[in-house]
Amino acid sequence: MHAFFSCRAARDHIPELGGAKAVLLAEPENRAATMAHYCQEITPLVEKGAFLTASDQGTHTQDFTLLPDYRSDSVMHQEVGAASS
Repeated sequence: MHAFFSCRAARDHIPELGGAKAVLLAEPENRAATMAHYCQEITPLVEKGAFLTASDQGTHTQDFTLLPDYRSDSVMHQEVGAASS
């Protein structure tokens, strides 16, 4: 999957950006803590501009509010399958 995202980034002329998926497993009662921990772990990479993350299946834009410079109107945090206005 990461090869697909890297090729797509190259196709779109984004030479310094590759791609991958993160998979987080958590019981429903631990979901919020798991998402908070994920955001905490990737924050240094996000701050350096070395890593971008986005909402995808099973996540919501609100899950990423702990990230630096989080903006709910960012294309990176649009709900998957959400109707556009």
